[in-house]
Amino acid sequence: MAAFPDSRRLELAPLQFVLPESRRCLLDLFAGTGFVSGSLGRFFDSTVLVEPHVEPAVADGRRLRRYQACALSASSFESLAGVDLAVCLAGLHHVLGPGSPEDRGSHRQQRLEAMRLWRSRLASGGRLVIADVPAPGTKTGWAEGPLDGLSNEPQSLRSGNIFFSVPDGLAEFTEALACSRLRDYLARMTSLCQELGLGEAEPATFFDRVVSRLSPYGHVACFNSPWELADLFREAEFENVRAFVAPTPWLFPSKAEAVWFVHELLGIGQPCGTAEKLPTHEREPVEGGIFDYLGLRQLPDGFWVVSWKLMYVVGDRP
Repeated sequence: MAAFPDSRRLELAPLQFVLPESRRCLLDLFAGTGFVSGSLGRFFDSTVLVEPHVEPAVADGRRLRRYQACALSASSFESLAGVDLAVCLAGLHHVLGPGSPEDRGSHRQQRLEAMRLWRSRLASGGRLVIADVPAPGTKTGWAEGPLDGLSNEPQSLRSGNIFFSVPDGLAEFTEALACSRLRDYLARMTSLCQELGLGEAEPATFFDRVVSRLSPYGHVACFNSPWELADLFREAEFENVRAFVAPTPWLFPSKAEAVWFVHELLGIGQPCGTAEKLPTHEREPVEGGIFDYLGLRQLPDGFWVVSWKLMYVVGDRP
């Protein structure tokens, strides 16, 4: 992430449409190195990051209320309350029950308990957003619930938004990023990806058939469909549940750097410092998997794009 901080920025774009009116506290779940809070934290009075493995690097430490290295236990959240927005990006598929990897019922119950715990930390009117890789076969553009109520704030806020300046490589998507309503953004983004020849990515299949096979650490995960996750939100007693699937392509200056980034981020093979150091015997199967299950193309401006998609499910605490 540090080498290409803007490569996954389009994963954050839908979040600008779901910011709550009250912005006292942001809770970043499975925070990693602070990808979400590093962009959204500027809109909140304080930020709490929860990450079981590594300490996030937060640029604006003054707004960091607390960092917790913890698991998803109730005791870890006892002193936390009054959260206005909780975001879990690319973490839910690692919330697994005590059963076998194939025991979806066990994983479902564990996720329901986690969501109930997160809900209990929200303020009245607080919002939970879960963004994750959807189950295989889920199509971009799918949506459920009243999306018309999700819109960006007036243009005056955009001067301080996550896209107040468009990073190199995102110029092709400027038109979509300028949309003020989520429904318009999804339609334009989906259309742009089709015009650019980006196919329907299957990241869950890439994890199951490439990452789990090539990674020395393995990759155990269970991927929900957006409608399954929306049902979990309702069972956890969230209201105004909305769900959608958005294309979120990753962008890079070169094809070699795109393959290297995927190799490093997803823990495929042995880590290496730069794209030039990635050995052929590790590069070729990763590149082949990207072509087979994701898609890799060069844009007219010269940047290379790896096709990707995420589902987003949003729910409010009454």
